[in-house]
Amino acid sequence: MTRATFSIELKTITPVHIGSGHELNGNFEYLYFPQERCVAVIDAEKIMDIIGEDHLDKWVSAIELKQNILQVLPMLKEKKAADLAERVIRVEGEVPDVTKNAIKEQLFLGTEKRACIPGSSLKGSVRTAFLTKLIRENPAFVQNDRNLKDRRGKFKDREVITEYLAKDVWFDRKKNRQVKRFSPNKDLFRFLRISDFLFAEKTVVVKAEVANLFRHGWGIKGELSSFWECIPAGSTSQGNIQIPATLIERVKEKRYIQSDKLDLIE
Repeated sequence: MTRATFSIELKTITPVHIGSGHELNGNFEYLYFPQERCVAVIDAEKIMDIIGEDHLDKWVSAIELKQNILQVLPMLKEKKAADLAERVIRVEGEVPDVTKNAIKEQLFLGTEKRACIPGSSLKGSVRTAFLTKLIRENPAFVQNDRNLKDRRGKFKDREVITEYLAKDVWFDRKKNRQVKRFSPNKDLFRFLRISDFLFAEKTVVVKAEVANLFRHGWGIKGELSSFWECIPAGSTSQGNIQIPATLIERVKEKRYIQSDKLDLIE
């Protein structure tokens, strides 16, 4: 199958977080070093080599009592972050409290365990861009409220996706007319393949805050604030977008999907 492959460079405009699904807990999994303004993701073997088994109980007790182990275990005070860490993360802005705040971990992939933005995440962004283009070119469907809301009045994006990206038209004998339905087999973006993007830059820790409209005006909803490990703004990575050209030509010949929309993928 012939494929068209396009090399692209991805650059982050803001810090970007793609979560691993894990949170780093203070003292147990990370420490903050104020003199270096960084977070050390703990390497347990390095710490054990320094404190020895005789002080293991103090480490465990400090974790249970939510005490900073850098203060409880004096032999760690003079150490640098790299001496205790499997990786070091720079802190941007507000500093996490190791006794209170967990850090949402960034996804790492590859043999070198580099910070990653998966192709699946990027495909969603590209999909949204194409959908926006199609809606702007033919807005009639979305201008009809009946196409956008269910019986309870809630917005339903499935109908929009069906109309513009994955529509399958078939004849309903009971209704004696043609109807349309969502078909993943006819989704245009089955033909678009985007590689994962791995970044050489070290990650950073940033605080994410949620703005909320209160009675007195806009403000920060403190209980929803959290710390995230992110790929820094301005980071770059190389990857590619691949399109199976031969398969698309066959699909056009069979008129399996509308060819004018396939031209957008090409």
